[in-house]
Amino acid sequence: MNTQHQIPSSVREQPALAVRIDAVNPYVKNTLLSFVDFTFTEIGLSFKGATVHAKEGRRWIGMPARSYSDADGTHWVDIIEFDSKEARRRINDAVLAAFDAFSAAGAR
Repeated sequence: MNTQHQIPSSVREQPALAVRIDAVNPYVKNTLLSFVDFTFTEIGLSFKGATVHAKEGRRWIGMPARSYSDADGTHWVDIIEFDSKEARRRINDAVLAAFDAFSAAGAR
């Protein structure tokens, strides 16, 4: 059941999440720019196979997903679900900031 949640101001005012980029694999196709592995360093939670996308001046992180095929073709199902748009925005912003810093440093 997916319900809308009112986000308390204490959540909206939280500091940025600490993210370390572990690996970047550039792969440009349609909106896809790169695959990226990253870790939330404060809690030691790592994500492998996320994606960085861009379209019409907007960028976002695609979280890892699983594919399946049926008679209608290949489909993707989310592995990770966010409780709110605010939670998704915070994670997206933190990972993109870390990705930008990693890219600017010329790290691979």
